[in-house]
Amino acid sequence: MGTELTYSQVSELLPAYALGALEPEEMLAVDAYLSNSQALVARLHDIELTVAQMAFAAPDVPLPTEAKSQLLARVQADLGAQASLETGAAPQTRPVARNSDLPRQQTSKTAQTGSWWVRLGLTLSNHRWLVATGCALMGLAVLGLYTAQIRTELSQVTAQFGVLQRQSEQWQESNAGLQQTVEDLQHQLETSHNQLQQASVTLDTLQTEAAELRLANSQLQEANQALRQQAQVNQDLMNLVASADRTVFLPGTDESPEASGVLYLNPVDQAVLVLRGLEPLPAEQTYQLWLIPADNAPQPAGLLEVETDGLAWLPLKIPATARDFAAVGVSVEPAGGSPAPSGPIVLLGTVG
Repeated sequence: MGTELTYSQVSELLPAYALGALEPEEMLAVDAYLSNSQALVARLHDIELTVAQMAFAAPDVPLPTEAKSQLLARVQADLGAQASLETGAAPQTRPVARNSDLPRQQTSKTAQTGSWWVRLGLTLSNHRWLVATGCALMGLAVLGLYTAQIRTELSQVTAQFGVLQRQSEQWQESNAGLQQTVEDLQHQLETSHNQLQQASVTLDTLQTEAAELRLANSQLQEANQALRQQAQVNQDLMNLVASADRTVFLPGTDESPEASGVLYLNPVDQAVLVLRGLEPLPAEQTYQLWLIPADNAPQPAGLLEVETDGLAWLPLKIPATARDFAAVGVSVEPAGGSPAPSGPIVLLGTVG
């Protein structure tokens, strides 16, 4: 056996080491290993205690009933032979003393009886030693079997531990991969959340702009409708002007010398009055058109709204009572008009 031992080898040799049954080289090797292993030293101590207790575990075996008398006979025979040798006489056979005779012989043979009690003690001691040795060997065998079983179970536990350790490493790798995946998903979630917030802000801006565009479109549609209506009115006025067969010029009076107007008449009693150069009036006043017959009172023909540029258009239907008018005038009247001219006349023209 080499001088260097493994932990398993030393563990197997401990029972024999405790009994002193190893070779010197093995004893030295075990001693060297135990100096560096407190766990094996503690285990050796437990084995020594077990071996010491096994020596006292053997049951007391009572001597046979005739053993004592036989032993006393052998002792007395030995004493008789020794006395014969000292006196030169032939040894004599003496009867074995009974137990009732021992007190009378005890005083004169104290020294002789002491020796056989010693022999009896030695015999009993040898008997106990043999029993203890057998028990110890049986204990060593049981301990060896127990050690082998422990080693087998330890190997199985070690293998299971290796499997569990590999599974743990695999789980750790899987956990690391899952953790990385979770971190990636969290990063993607944060990015998506930021993008969603930006999209929400953009959507709000687009909705505001869309509302403004809808309002502008509605305003444009209203303006377009107004322009179409105005264009239609202008077209109608242009058609009336184009179809007129008579015209009446209305120069400005001293009240409005820069103003002027033209009344276009067509054969079906329709007319268009076009004015320019008139100043816009406040809300409580208005311009009113008058058709003036030669021999009758002036007839009201409509109210005029002058724009900021001084222009005004007024399409009108000539009433039957005023077909033979001789003059046309425009006066300033209260809002809503008057049944007869009451304010200053700003335009006045005669039919030629």
